[in-house]
Amino acid sequence: MDANLKIARAKTQLVLKHPFFGSIAMGLNFTETDAVPTMATDGKSILWNAAFVDRFDQDVIMGVIAHEVLHVAFKHCLRIGDRDHKKWNVCTDIAINDILIDAGFQLPPDGLFHTSKPEWHQYKDWAAERIYSHMPNSDVPEDAPTWGGVQQTEGDDGEPLSEAEAKQIEAEMDIKVLMAADAAKAQGKLPAKIDQLVQVMRRCQIDWRDVLNRFIGGDQPDDYTWRRPQKNAWFNQGIYLPSVDKVGAGDVIIYVDTSGSVSGD
Repeated sequence: MDANLKIARAKTQLVLKHPFFGSIAMGLNFTETDAVPTMATDGKSILWNAAFVDRFDQDVIMGVIAHEVLHVAFKHCLRIGDRDHKKWNVCTDIAINDILIDAGFQLPPDGLFHTSKPEWHQYKDWAAERIYSHMPNSDVPEDAPTWGGVQQTEGDDGEPLSEAEAKQIEAEMDIKVLMAADAAKAQGKLPAKIDQLVQVMRRCQIDWRDVLNRFIGGDQPDDYTWRRPQKNAWFNQGIYLPSVDKVGAGDVIIYVDTSGSVSGD
């Protein structure tokens, strides 16, 4: 099967079977390139190598795409900082691969899990930063898998993000994750571990301006619709992908709070 066709089919199945992952994946650019040997993400795009995609069946490729989606959703590309790149990749993989297996995905056989080494068993359900701070450098495997790579997010000019740009991207991703989770939960298809993590996110403060901008029809898609399939979908192969549906603002209610319990902001 042609690699482009396999990617398209995997994305379609992701939307249908795993809507949380599919919703986020549909908002990312997919770029074929020889610059990466397997598959990687920079937080904005999923970069994939045709030779790598050819090696595995569609279900495994769907799992690797979901792996990249979690890197994006957990903002691993924004959280690298000055950490060692290889060690960060290992730690982020341990943090997300168990979630993917529990959600029913198939991954390449050399994936990293908390069970991969006896000394890693303590890392079960740990965040990547916590794993990184506890893992000795000597525990980082020399032959760590290269698929599912995390690249640092850069600006459109190829320069490192400013603090303000990074915060803006983080806020936008938080909103996308919450909306994807709500949509998947409404279908009864939100994995339990993702639901737990989303509940933690909800308890964190999110700037109301970002939510309002998203609600009234900013530059983000409101939803995806099958009524108008993507123009570049593989119709001749029986593959349809949903198009972006921007419905604009929902119902708006304006009221005046006179209780004095809210700030002027």
